[in-house]
Amino acid sequence: MNFKLFLLFLVPWTVFSQTDSDRVLFIIDSIPAFNGFNRIAGEDLKENEVFSMNKTTVPSILAKYSEFNINSIIYITTKEYSKRPDSLKEIPSMKQMALLNDRWCLKKTERPYSGRYINYYLNGRKHGEGQIVNGKLVGKNLRFFKNGDISKEFLYDNENNLKTEKTFFKNGKIESKNESQNGELHGIWEIYYPNGAIKQRSIFVNGKIDGAAKSFSSQGRLISTKSYNRGEPIQSKLEKKMSDLYAEGYTMFRTGNFKGSIKKFNKIISIDSLNPPIYLKRAQAKIGLRKFSEAQLDINKALEYEPFLLEARLERALLKIEIMKTNLETNKFSVSELNTICDDLYFFESYANYNNSKAKKAIIEYCE
Repeated sequence: MNFKLFLLFLVPWTVFSQTDSDRVLFIIDSIPAFNGFNRIAGEDLKENEVFSMNKTTVPSILAKYSEFNINSIIYITTKEYSKRPDSLKEIPSMKQMALLNDRWCLKKTERPYSGRYINYYLNGRKHGEGQIVNGKLVGKNLRFFKNGDISKEFLYDNENNLKTEKTFFKNGKIESKNESQNGELHGIWEIYYPNGAIKQRSIFVNGKIDGAAKSFSSQGRLISTKSYNRGEPIQSKLEKKMSDLYAEGYTMFRTGNFKGSIKKFNKIISIDSLNPPIYLKRAQAKIGLRKFSEAQLDINKALEYEPFLLEARLERALLKIEIMKTNLETNKFSVSELNTICDDLYFFESYANYNNSKAKKAIIEYCE
């Protein structure tokens, strides 16, 4: 096996490329990995996940992929694929299909597909599965985290109309669930904390929020009740005042006017002293002014009122790292400080439903 090729697995695929003249198509587990050449965006494939890798420049083989205008193909077989029974290998992935006239069709036949499908991550682990009938998604369709746990669940009727959608935290507990009708949100929409407590409950009618939308803390305390009429908010004078103050403060924060934003957030806190997100926003403004001690107090206050405010856990960890870097006398953490930082970072990574490059970088640098 070409050692030079294997070196390329030591870095993310987003930088896995050759020169402009070396136009390469990667075919992973018999499926072209992307629509283009030289780059595989957004996913990693590590060396220890590869079973075999071969390169070809045979013209007759390249001609099968003439749409890519390539001069070589790298075939990669993952270890997961090598262990997969033939019965599963025969089940197509949606990467082998195209949406034609609103129906999923196999690219080779262009006929509406009926049967099971299984999608995979680049490393060969299952990414999603479900059923297609006459080109339409039907029944329960699932998506998975890379560790194999369910991340999303979609339920379709026999006409490909989405009926319910559920999302899950990495700990297996439900993150949200909503109902739909005729392609629009219709019914109850609930959002949960990682501890299973309800975070928000709203009602949608024909795609528009309607009636009372209630928000709760992770301890079950009612935080707020906001009213809507067919998507339009119904605000009291006080609610309107707080909404305007936040909009003004946030605009000031985004434009670097940290002192001005702090004044706006102060006014909100004087009205609602139990508002964790506002304490966090004020802390971020203070960090902009490098008032680190005051910012720490605000972050701790935010987490006192809401332990599952994930952004506050991340901000607390990053702030402690920044304080350490600016302290030229010590420039290092105690064991207890490092444990607190890593606990916050891992907590954020475990429950956040999006990737954060700062969190990942800090975990690699300080916790692994």
